[in-house]
Amino acid sequence: MRYAQRTVEFVGDWLRRLRKMPLHYRKDDFMRRTKYRPAYVHLAASLLKRLEFQTVIDIGCGNGFLLEHLVKAGKTARGVELSPEVRDTIPPHLGALIDIADFAQTSGQYDLVCCIEMAEHLVPARSAELVRTICARARLWVYFSAAPPGQWGRGHMNCRPYKDWINMFDAAGWTCDLDITRQIRDDLKQLPVAPWLRRNGLVFSRIP
Repeated sequence: MRYAQRTVEFVGDWLRRLRKMPLHYRKDDFMRRTKYRPAYVHLAASLLKRLEFQTVIDIGCGNGFLLEHLVKAGKTARGVELSPEVRDTIPPHLGALIDIADFAQTSGQYDLVCCIEMAEHLVPARSAELVRTICARARLWVYFSAAPPGQWGRGHMNCRPYKDWINMFDAAGWTCDLDITRQIRDDLKQLPVAPWLRRNGLVFSRIP
């Protein structure tokens, strides 16, 4: 039964890619992601160690794993997630912090904007729009992570080389901070799960 379900999902993903239709996550999809929670404990600890910030928004926050730990650390945090089914998988205290909306509907400014493994699920034509929105929301820092070509995953249709994203951020007035990017990647070397978080993460700051 599980094999048949995965086959249907695989075929459906390819059809969505051909038609440039983003995947709409269901409750079961979010439940399967709970195994990645430990990785976000490490990521949150690294962000808290390496970056100075008080306010943060996580665009494409999924299950809210990162928000959960940043809130525990006393940060003022919000999340944005497109799929309303996530409401059935998150603790009530996080539900009040997560807006069900498209990324373009975000508003306000935050010291840190995170967008983690979400951009590869986006229709490719909206890539630059996503970067411009992230930069408009960010005051000090951006932590951005997206799957490069060859990284398989459900609903991936926009896997780009890191350089593509770096160039888009540069055009929006933000530069990749190579030193802090390297430090955070080093912090994540021992991730118990989700090794792509270590490989893909990039830190951006505003070009002076």
